[in-house]
Amino acid sequence: MEFSSSSTPIFLLFSILPLLYFLYLRQDPKKQPRAHGLKSYPVVGTLPHFIKNKDRFLEWSTVVMKQSPTHTMSFKSLGLTGGVITASPANIEHILKSNFTNYPKGELAISMLVDFLGHGIFNSDGEQWHWQRKAASYEFNKRSLRNFVVDTVRFEIVERLLPLLERAERDGQTLDVQDVLERFAFDNICHVAFDEDPACLAEESMASPESAEFMRAFNDAQNALMDRFMSPVKSMWRVKRLFNMEPERRMREVLATIHGYAERIVKDRRERGESGLARRDDFLSRFAAGSEHSDESLRDVVTNFLLAGRDTTSSALTWFFWLVSARTDVEDKIVREIRAVRAASGGTGARTFSFDELRGMHYLHAAITESMRLYPPVAMDTHSCKEDDFLPDGTFVGKGWLVSYCAYAMARVEDIWGTDCEEFRPERWLDENGVFRPESPFKYPIFHAGPRMCLGKEMAYIQMKSIVASVLDRFRLRYAGGDEHPGLVLWVTLRMKGGLPMRVATRDPLRYNKKQTRSNGVLKSYPVVGTLPHFAKKRDRFLEWSTDVMKRSPTHTMTFKALGLTGGVITANAANVEHILKTNFDNYPKGELPVSLLKDLLGHGIFNSDGEQWLWQRKAASYEFNQRSLRNFVVDTVRFEIVERLLPLLERARRDDRTLDMQDVLERFGFDNICHVVFDEDPACLAEDSMVPSHSTEFMRACSDAQIVVTDRFMSPVKSLWRVKRLFNLEPERRMREALVTIHGYTDRIIRERRARGEAGLARSDDFLSRFAAGSEHSDESLRDVVTNFLLAGRDTTSSALTWFFWLVSGRPDVEDKIVQEIRAVRSVSTGGGGATFSFDELRGMHYLHAAITESMRLYPPVHMDTHSCKEEEFLPDGTFVGKGWLVTYCAYAMGRVEDIWGADCEVFRPERWLDEAGAFRSESPFKYPVFHAGPRMCLGKEMAYIQMKSIVACVLERFCLRYAGGKEHPGFVLWSTLRMEGGLPMQVTTRSKYRPTIS
Repeated sequence: MEFSSSSTPIFLLFSILPLLYFLYLRQDPKKQPRAHGLKSYPVVGTLPHFIKNKDRFLEWSTVVMKQSPTHTMSFKSLGLTGGVITASPANIEHILKSNFTNYPKGELAISMLVDFLGHGIFNSDGEQWHWQRKAASYEFNKRSLRNFVVDTVRFEIVERLLPLLERAERDGQTLDVQDVLERFAFDNICHVAFDEDPACLAEESMASPESAEFMRAFNDAQNALMDRFMSPVKSMWRVKRLFNMEPERRMREVLATIHGYAERIVKDRRERGESGLARRDDFLSRFAAGSEHSDESLRDVVTNFLLAGRDTTSSALTWFFWLVSARTDVEDKIVREIRAVRAASGGTGARTFSFDELRGMHYLHAAITESMRLYPPVAMDTHSCKEDDFLPDGTFVGKGWLVSYCAYAMARVEDIWGTDCEEFRPERWLDENGVFRPESPFKYPIFHAGPRMCLGKEMAYIQMKSIVASVLDRFRLRYAGGDEHPGLVLWVTLRMKGGLPMRVATRDPLRYNKKQTRSNGVLKSYPVVGTLPHFAKKRDRFLEWSTDVMKRSPTHTMTFKALGLTGGVITANAANVEHILKTNFDNYPKGELPVSLLKDLLGHGIFNSDGEQWLWQRKAASYEFNQRSLRNFVVDTVRFEIVERLLPLLERARRDDRTLDMQDVLERFGFDNICHVVFDEDPACLAEDSMVPSHSTEFMRACSDAQIVVTDRFMSPVKSLWRVKRLFNLEPERRMREALVTIHGYTDRIIRERRARGEAGLARSDDFLSRFAAGSEHSDESLRDVVTNFLLAGRDTTSSALTWFFWLVSGRPDVEDKIVQEIRAVRSVSTGGGGATFSFDELRGMHYLHAAITESMRLYPPVHMDTHSCKEEEFLPDGTFVGKGWLVTYCAYAMGRVEDIWGADCEVFRPERWLDEAGAFRSESPFKYPVFHAGPRMCLGKEMAYIQMKSIVACVLERFCLRYAGGKEHPGFVLWSTLRMEGGLPMQVTTRSKYRPTIS
């Protein structure tokens, strides 16, 4: 048989294909690319899937990585460059840090970008990268450059961006905000990088044609680059360039424009430097100051920083404004924070914000960060592999392969961000105090990570926060592109397909110049006395009445001032609370007036002091509360009181069919427990009546009487009236005098005994007083203040919280059943032998119980109101004026009933609002939920309070059913320092079914 010469190549091809396929299959199985659920074809592997999904590569590859057990995909076809794409933080840490030297940019990646970026910092390796990184790092750390950035951004906002938005609002024009942001960013980066003003955001008549052409060229260059990277045959672009095919034909043209623009700038800068006219603020001037840089290397500096500075921030803010447009709740929180900062700076009316003001905007920082998590400006970043390697998840990477990590896909992986990973939730970035809390850069590689970590991160945030704060302070932007999700355009950065059409409306401004008190729109104000008659009339039901007023007030705030009397503000506004307790903390101390009202009872203890006097106690207490030994002592003390007294008391009441006043029981429990913890004393108030010492009962009564008197002082419109009553020995000050003798006598005796025991070497060191008294620097009087302050806090707060909790649960058997089911589930897996109480770890696992107690305190906070003084007059974030010396109170009780804070079901007892989709407890901002205070005065005993409350509830509800026996009416309130129940909490006790007591 004869073959023609033309058929020989075909014959050879078909002869060799089986051999090639056999050799391909004989590779080490560990080094085979993983199919990840995709059908793999002979020789070409998974390549057909990549070609099929080329136009929606990002969305498709994200789905594949989400479904992959390792969140990684790899591919290799015969004759083509292999690759790995990953969304695994462990892999990213390996690539960007642990094995950094094995994953450079690489020859292949650099070759595809070199005609555009040259050997600039974003397209170089080794020494070439290192010297640029070192030089840039030195410059980025200079304060002068940061100040130059702030000034440049401010100019662009004030002179161009805000006027443009005002014109759009006035003319009813829909703006492409993506285009606006790209032009803003281009103007800004040209200013910062080389002190050039292309004026792209100026009115059209002012923008230079050269600048517009340069921007278009930049966009076209990015299109060509993406075509190169997305091609399965990585050298195909060279063929297209050789034959002058699109998009390489256009690339040749745009490179001439880009390089011509950059070279002109470098040439101008050289000439200005030689003639002594060069500025030193911009980045290029700083680089060009040294003669060691050629014009070509300076051109590369310009191009690299232009690309980074223009496209990343504009991409980030495009998606941010789109997200916020649909989330008015997030927008409202951002605006409240912006206005709180504005008010704290004196409400100057400036159109932009200082660096320090921007730094204080934690919620805005979180919202921008969360937006970039979901829509990262650089959706994918690619490196090359120098030598064969295995990633931490076992994925093989061959020498010369391209290795990419996909930040876009990472945001949508539940293993990384939880079940709500695809939800826009800025709160995930805030701690309990509302302060921004960063994540690992390998989990959140938006600014890269490892040695190549982005140097411009801080400047990017300055620019983005400046723009957002200045825009949202004045305007509302609403998406006008329909209900569909915008399409994704995968450039070097992630753009929005078709732009971002937005309608602009003016936001209602705040007024900072009206110092009159507000009548809140619901109260009649009288001449001279203002709204005072309302306060006097509603004194006996002040909490319910003031809550109703604040609910109806647009700002959820009320003010009062009458001639000759101390003015005041009461607020249920979360932004105001944050301002008082954190943002402007120094302006809102306890103050002389509140301190004087409490001084004879609390002295200068931690809850009734300011400045250095408060700070040393806070530091000392903070140290002690963080000791594991104290926590263990609390757990043991609570366990003793429950097992030896509380459970037997409930069992006797059940057996005798006796109605118990649970409020009284809980107060006595709280008193025994806090006496144990604070000074290792056992007053035995919860023991059987015959065992209770008379001085303990007398002390408890005295504490109660003292609180009644203190409340009377605070509720009086004339704050000095109590001094007159005391002078003439009138009630209730006469009773206060007697109560103080009892209280101080009791605490003085304890301190004397503790001193004596310490001198004799018999003192324990577990309790709080022993820890404080260990140092000789504390006088007996200061130790007495320590004892009194912690006694009142420990007895009354937890007993108040649990009184209302048991009342609520009594009327909600569905909630009670869920609590009991959780308790029994924990008990069933316990290895502790089924004791009468629960360990710390077991209590920590009771998320539903934690949520139920938290929800109960939201509705009935133990400290329903907390009062501070205003040092210097100012405006709150909602525009309310506060005068110097005024009393400023936030009302946690009212906040629990405001729909704007908690939603339409705010008055419903619903523990589920505190749980995430997995049933785990999810905390809220302490300024929204200030039950444990917030800011620098945040309650140190929060964890111990939860230990005590959860221990009591779990042990009681595991064994008993408690049913309210006080009728169908809502119990009345008694306003003490804490919120008590009028007439007590009568409860009937029965044994819970299916409970089998432990037989010891």
